[in-house]
Amino acid sequence: MLPVTIRTPPAVADYTPIEEWESQTPQSFTPEKAVLHFHLEAARAWVPASQKGGLAVVFPADGSSAASAPEGATLRDAGEELVEQTVSVFVTSEQFIIFSSAAGAGVGISYPAISIHAVKAVGTIADDKPLQAIWMQLQLADGGDGDDDYDTVDLTIVPGLADGAQADVQKFYEAISTCSDLPRTRPTRTRRWTTTLAGALSSRATTSP
Repeated sequence: MLPVTIRTPPAVADYTPIEEWESQTPQSFTPEKAVLHFHLEAARAWVPASQKGGLAVVFPADGSSAASAPEGATLRDAGEELVEQTVSVFVTSEQFIIFSSAAGAGVGISYPAISIHAVKAVGTIADDKPLQAIWMQLQLADGGDGDDDYDTVDLTIVPGLADGAQADVQKFYEAISTCSDLPRTRPTRTRRWTTTLAGALSSRATTSP
């Protein structure tokens, strides 16, 4: 599937925080809003210059700069020309979103379009600790999930540094993994609760005299 263009900047308040959803009592509960599993501000998004047409709304030809390191970090040689935008990132139960205020636009990417994602070292920070990023390969097709004719885009997201430390990249990775495995409907606790209750009743029936 092709990304959905977003013109209005998303906000944390647009979503149900994952902590709030997990704290609900085990009853039938369907959130009115998508669940936010992970969020970043002021992250760097990179794509190869040769592939930026696949996400042109975020990486316009006249509005993208060369890839740069966060302050206090050093980049490895990428071996190819990369272009960069500063973005907000929202890993939600419905889609993966990046939004660039500079471009005035963003994209919502369906999880089936993310064919691979991984933690990648792209440089170093203080004490030779690795500067880590999330790398993902996107397969973007305009004929739906079953279309085999697609464009490939390698998207790298580099969380910024605060006091010399990075955001939890492993948590970022796990949020994408979790959302990729979700059914393509909003989460509900109904099935889990029903299954647990049925199991308890079955156990009582078996042990009753």
